[in-house]
Amino acid sequence: MKGQAFDTFKLLIAAVIAVTILGILLGILNLVKPPGTEPGNLIGQKLQMAAGAIGSTYVSESKADFSAGTEFAGSSFIDKLGSLGDVYIYCSSNLVTNGYCTNSATQGESVLIDKVFQEKIKVKCCEADKCVVMIGTDTISCTSPGTHLP
Repeated sequence: MKGQAFDTFKLLIAAVIAVTILGILLGILNLVKPPGTEPGNLIGQKLQMAAGAIGSTYVSESKADFSAGTEFAGSSFIDKLGSLGDVYIYCSSNLVTNGYCTNSATQGESVLIDKVFQEKIKVKCCEADKCVVMIGTDTISCTSPGTHLP
């Protein structure tokens, strides 16, 4: 009889250890973001798609996770065009108004993320060497001078 009680106790200890390990692993997995939600990856993917279809707008399927203190410069995505060119990047007006991000003083040069938020990304190449990235809901315009292209 004594041996059977000890086996039950060992089983209980094993179950507690297994649950603890599972809890630790789930905590680690929650910290890892899928590559599709990282803004830089999404911008790069959509730029490559848009560069092959001038005039078409590409919108990310999922929202990207933006972190406060991050800056995105259009110049850092030029290599995604497959040739030399210009990438202009903007935050939509509602994000700027509500203090989530700031557009650079130089039109389309970069955006600074001021608060943590999630938002979709839009990309449109207006010409083979000029593409616009919009974080948020604003429409991308290729024809309005000074709006989204210099």
